[in-house]
Amino acid sequence: MPVYYALCCPGLEDVVSAEIGECDLEVLVAEARLGWVIFAGGGTGAALPVLRSVDAVGLWLGSLDGLEPGAEGLCQIEEWAASLEVSDALAHVRAIRDLPRLPHFRVSAHRVGTHSYTSMDLAAAVGGGIQRDTGWPVRMRGYDINIVLRVTGRRAMAGLELCDSAAEGAGPRPGGAARLKRGVAHCLVRMLGLAGPELVMDPMCGTGSIVLECVHLHPGARVLGGDMDGRALGIAAERSRAVSPAPGWVRWDARAIPLRSGCVDGVVCNLPFGRRVGSHRRNEHLYPGFFRELYRVLRPGGRAVLLTLEKRMTERLISKHHGLRVAGVRVVELSGLHPSVYELEKLA
Repeated sequence: MPVYYALCCPGLEDVVSAEIGECDLEVLVAEARLGWVIFAGGGTGAALPVLRSVDAVGLWLGSLDGLEPGAEGLCQIEEWAASLEVSDALAHVRAIRDLPRLPHFRVSAHRVGTHSYTSMDLAAAVGGGIQRDTGWPVRMRGYDINIVLRVTGRRAMAGLELCDSAAEGAGPRPGGAARLKRGVAHCLVRMLGLAGPELVMDPMCGTGSIVLECVHLHPGARVLGGDMDGRALGIAAERSRAVSPAPGWVRWDARAIPLRSGCVDGVVCNLPFGRRVGSHRRNEHLYPGFFRELYRVLRPGGRAVLLTLEKRMTERLISKHHGLRVAGVRVVELSGLHPSVYELEKLA
């Protein structure tokens, strides 16, 4: 039985594991805070179900512990790479798609921690080890195989990528900000824990990534997306053109939501961080009004999942609304930033 890895947003490994378990796949290891989930089952990669909570899926090659942070670490990792069973993994890929006898490959490396070498140095070392063992030629563009390497501290992990969903839901938004990845949006919706035909909304939906995941995960729910930016809503409407049932898109101010009090069952929102979207000063005006509206429109027992980097402001505003209970807080990693996810419940 092949062993796979899933790459996800660090901090959401348990949410990804839950989706994997629902697909009748066995979670072997969830590397907390590292963004890796190792699982087994599903036959060939072609038979794997689509996992919407992840950034990429591939065949697990192995891990190395005790990686030295100095120059000797590069020698270590090259020798380790030469010992990886990449040829066996390649046989699984050939069951999915045609490949040349000697496939071209590249290495995508990412590291976290203090090392004397760069990610490019790591990629070169792994590439050298694999090329020495297999004879595969390297090609940075137009490659057939992508080897993924992640180094965190003194641990290295490697896999052979099967599919990359990171681009799903990616792309520019009006104003030049990056759109929330589909995997993160899906995890936030999952964390609501809703069941049944509820009313769910994203009051600052942008181009609609969270709303689209609400529709996918809760097809029986009524789903609304609202935003002040008409251009963003236009993109959201275009993205949902083939979605059924169609969500509703409304132009509104999240500080004055045109809904009656106590009618919303769930709120999921990626609040402006004040970095790539907006500013801290603008958030000082936006957040208080939003939290008043959040408390007003939620029904007793309703839940909210909020992603934000404005932690002090968020916690101060939550404390002002004594009817909001914090059910959980977790820190995640997004593009080098460490925002928090707040799970809230409105008390009866």
